[in-house]
Amino acid sequence: MDPTLAALPCDLIYMVADYLETLDLCNFAATSPRNWAILQDTCHKEALRVAGPTPEDYEKFRANRGHGFLTLINMERTNIFWKRRSLLIKAVSYGRLNIARSFLDHGIDPNSYNIHGKRLLNFAVILYRLPRRAVEYTNSARRPLPLGENSSGAYEMIELLLSYGADPSLSDVDDPNTTPLALATESGMSPHVCLLIKNGAYVNQRGVLGKICSSCNMQALQCAIDAGAMLDTLRSEGVSLLYLAAENEDVEILEYLLKAGLGSQVNEVHRGRTPLIRAIETENEHNVLSLLEHGADPNALHPTTNQSALQLACEFMLPSTSVNALIQAGADINHEDTFGLRALHVAVIKGQAGTVRAILESGKPFDITARDLDGHTALEYAMMPVGFRDSTREIIQMLLIAEARARIEDDSR
Repeated sequence: MDPTLAALPCDLIYMVADYLETLDLCNFAATSPRNWAILQDTCHKEALRVAGPTPEDYEKFRANRGHGFLTLINMERTNIFWKRRSLLIKAVSYGRLNIARSFLDHGIDPNSYNIHGKRLLNFAVILYRLPRRAVEYTNSARRPLPLGENSSGAYEMIELLLSYGADPSLSDVDDPNTTPLALATESGMSPHVCLLIKNGAYVNQRGVLGKICSSCNMQALQCAIDAGAMLDTLRSEGVSLLYLAAENEDVEILEYLLKAGLGSQVNEVHRGRTPLIRAIETENEHNVLSLLEHGADPNALHPTTNQSALQLACEFMLPSTSVNALIQAGADINHEDTFGLRALHVAVIKGQAGTVRAILESGKPFDITARDLDGHTALEYAMMPVGFRDSTREIIQMLLIAEARARIEDDSR
């Protein structure tokens, strides 16, 4: 530090401070204990000025917008102005812990919000993990740069804001459904969900439990249950919890719900799909097996393609263990979809030798020469050059053997 900076007269220090931008002012004040003693009040006022809009600023902006006084040009000018006057929001969205802490030490409300009503705690969550939702927040802060040595993760920033009294149950001013917990559950941020819940986030907010079941892990669900989440509601925005859990990679959640008395939902339909169909579409093999063990209908159909669960398992190339489980549970291997395709056709088209073998060796009666609406048999699909794969030779051999056996059986009758 230049010693002369610590020995300037007070009047000159104030004069220099008047010409400095916010960051330079803070650095100048920190050059010596004397400078800080002189400029502490100035820095405090500056922090209040540039941290972000006041509630009065927000209400004025909202009124002007509501009455149509803001043209597109004026709106852009307003956004640019508030970007420069929302440095705490920028610090939070960039993960600058020390800068954010400095503003909070000046008494800035940790529940404050930007000119569009988006709260700090939601910035800490959404700008790290939900880029498809981030556009709603970019009027006051850009997407953060990749996390580096000067940046913190979302967890640390959330923790900081909570330590200064941020309310994890407060929604954005303009959207009562957008809370930190709702955003964290939506993006499957299980550790962050637990952090918010342990700090008092309201777990029975509409839709939150469903998002936990579909996107988070068992630890997050247990935190919610310990905090009073009510599983007996059975629904999340009209969807059964079991249906939502069926799309979760963590099979523990599905099994927990089944054991907790939600087995009655195992064949309930949402938009034409049962939990089993949803588990197959999201390629969650363990969920498929668990649902079948608890009585899921193996002949459930897709609402638009008329594909059976077995055909979908072939379509999404699930392992042969899932196919075997469906067949053993009673899946109809002869069901035809909208295009006349059967499970064997689909397995051949997808080049799944293990699945083809599972169907051929199932012991269930089937017509190896069955044709779809285009007139093709499974063997003809296997021999098409367009679909030739490494497994094609093996599939053709299996189909030829199966067809030969079928002819022998026909001749012996």
